[in-house]
Amino acid sequence: MSADAAPTGGADIDVAVFGGGIAGLWLARTLQDFGYSVQLLSLGALGAGQTLWAQGIVHGGVKYLLSGRSDPMSEALWKLPERWREHLSGARSPDLGGVRVRCDACYLLSSSRPWSRMRSFLGGRMLAGRVEKLARGERPEALRTVSGALYQLQDLVVDVPSLLAGLSEPLSCWNIEGRPLNLERREPGWCVHVGEASLCTRTLVFAAAAGNIDLSDLAGIAPTPVQRRPLRQIIVRSPGLPEVYTHCIGGGFGAEPELTITAHGSGAERVWSLGGAAATAEGLSDEALIGRARERLAAFLPGLCPPDAEWSVHRVVRVEPDAGGALPDRPYCEWASDDVLIAWPSKLTLAPLLGDMALERLGKALGEPTASDVRVELGMPRASVGAPPWLREAERAAA
Repeated sequence: MSADAAPTGGADIDVAVFGGGIAGLWLARTLQDFGYSVQLLSLGALGAGQTLWAQGIVHGGVKYLLSGRSDPMSEALWKLPERWREHLSGARSPDLGGVRVRCDACYLLSSSRPWSRMRSFLGGRMLAGRVEKLARGERPEALRTVSGALYQLQDLVVDVPSLLAGLSEPLSCWNIEGRPLNLERREPGWCVHVGEASLCTRTLVFAAAAGNIDLSDLAGIAPTPVQRRPLRQIIVRSPGLPEVYTHCIGGGFGAEPELTITAHGSGAERVWSLGGAAATAEGLSDEALIGRARERLAAFLPGLCPPDAEWSVHRVVRVEPDAGGALPDRPYCEWASDDVLIAWPSKLTLAPLLGDMALERLGKALGEPTASDVRVELGMPRASVGAPPWLREAERAAA
């Protein structure tokens, strides 16, 4: 370790954060920017667990109001796009001024006929300030000729690999994958042993999603009850795909859009990621799921997807705090013991709120920061950003 001063209590650092996804990175940056000494230990490449599967949409909550009534998730998300814009402009810590924004506004396409009820809803008081109907001449080029009403949302889309790189750049991030790990309680705090390296910390933060279970076992504390939601995501690959960032809704109110389309990569490497009900329906084979998504995509955006496009289904299991099978509508940040904090954001969009919660809890436990410039050399590789899951195997190897 090299530092001019060490934190009080005999520890090397204030906080050791486990987890290299959006939760761990946002927490670590928030704490370090506030003045705490932080080391991040990733159980693999940054984002490789769940974060790189995200479409990158920073939601304002409109898609969760498509049932026609107020929704807790929508209330949690309403003001977050503006919060994210403050970070992305460098006006708020953590400074994400170098992160790529793929699209500064998402769109909602309604193909319902008649549109009267949906139009009244989208223009109603519940969504005032959240949506703006676009005249045909105001539409983005790729959506100028499609049928239906098009609304601009306050949502934006960030490039997830760029976000992970921007958050991690100022941090000490170590990839401990495949190395023996032991957590030893000491007074005060903990010693983290990784292979032959050791690190003493006043506090542990587990923000490693599925990894939180094993980490809790190593620390000798009861694991947080979790739920596992198997998800499928459709990837469409073709050099001719335009950039589209759109929620597509059909003939009435529902719990989610029929399709949510986001573009990733560029030029010849462009892909679409498809979410929404038509792309994630349970009880269908992969082939049937692709067939259903093809049909709905052709109905919403005729002619935009080349007929020779390559379609594939990718699978991920989302591990999150138990919410009875429902989508958690708020971050989870709770003490499992006096000096072990467990954290999940539940959605990428909610990461700033998770950072706020962690800073409040750790601030009360640790008091004022002591030495944010502490650097610990663990003698292992720095964690790098993982490859997006839609890359082919050869592309992943080269990434």
